[in-house]
Amino acid sequence: MKNKFLYTTTCVLAAISLAACEPAVMKQEMDYSAANLNGFSQTTNDRLDSAAKQAARDGNITEAFHHYQKLYQNDARNPDTALAFAQVLRQMDNPDRAIIVLAPYIDIKEKKDGTYITAENPDILLEYAASTLAVGRYERAEMLLQELLRTPEGMELAPQAHNLIGISLDARGMHEQAEPYYRESIEIWVGNAVNPMNNLGLNLAHQGYFDEALTTLRQALVLEPSNQKVAANIDLVSDLKSSVSGRSAPTALK
Repeated sequence: MKNKFLYTTTCVLAAISLAACEPAVMKQEMDYSAANLNGFSQTTNDRLDSAAKQAARDGNITEAFHHYQKLYQNDARNPDTALAFAQVLRQMDNPDRAIIVLAPYIDIKEKKDGTYITAENPDILLEYAASTLAVGRYERAEMLLQELLRTPEGMELAPQAHNLIGISLDARGMHEQAEPYYRESIEIWVGNAVNPMNNLGLNLAHQGYFDEALTTLRQALVLEPSNQKVAANIDLVSDLKSSVSGRSAPTALK
């Protein structure tokens, strides 16, 4: 995928000329001060980035948000910073702002012969689609994710893309169509596929396949015993199995 946005920095020459007799030491001091200022700014950003990543690893999303917000204010043109900030915003249930943060790195053109999408990188397109899904624009999110899957660069993100397409289809009540996307996501997932396994379990419960749903959810819990969402969904589906016959549509924790 070709980059759509190429950011260039234009140096503006100051219209201030120094007198010919200016001591050389003055210019050296000015350059030294500028270097110090730039170094201080970079050091501050590096510290913010490290602190934000550590907070995210610790599960402290609020702290990560504050660090990434400061970092974004200092370095808004950095696509990596924008991506990290948008991810935290979505986790804090603010996908609308996440979309705004990522918008400069996405270009979507609607034409008579189709929709053309270019993005700074596949990760940004994936997060933009996830945020679009989070605001309820399901068909648009699916279109973005299908576009991602059509690109060689985006194939590494295929497990996450398939999982998100499944979530979108489920949200539209298209449970049978969503199921194969979850299964494909689990098949190609790198590491513990707890997230798509949880979603597949809920999807099967929506279709009334309670035994298979519980088996899938319990397998996910074995992989991640501390996952409270999966544990809660096991209880939910167990209750439904006891009280409901046929197909049902439980409110689940995804």
